Amino acid sequence: MLATANTAYLTWRYLAVRHGWSAPGAGLCSWTAWVDCDRVLQSAEARWFFVPNAVLGLGFFGGCWLFWRGARATAAATRMLALQWLAHALALGALASLWFLYLMTRLDALCPLCPWNHALAFAAP
Repeated sequence: MLATANTAYLTWRYLAVRHGWSAPGAGLCSWTAWVDCDRVLQSAEARWFFVPNAVLGLGFFGGCWLFWRGARATAAATRMLALQWLAHALALGALASLWFLYLMTRLDALCPLCPWNHALAFAAP
């Protein structure tokens, strides 16, 4: 749930800056020239092809959360299978987080919220 909320904010922030709804550097996590989510979100490393990484994270964490909520309402045997599938998906998400953590080391700015998504991805499985 925390990762979903975090990626929802980062997705909104990306869209707000990209479309001129908010000024760059005026966000919740834009503190200094080096600690600035807006600079990170607008960098080339913050997109996979044309899709912002925050949107990918929102889809992944939001999808896992909805899948978990649905799995809780099923029969015990089905629930166990669904939770095993979810654990595998979260493990793959944790592996993908290694790549994103590597990309963050190449940036000239730091987003203080982004590493939390990756830490939560490792904590989930």
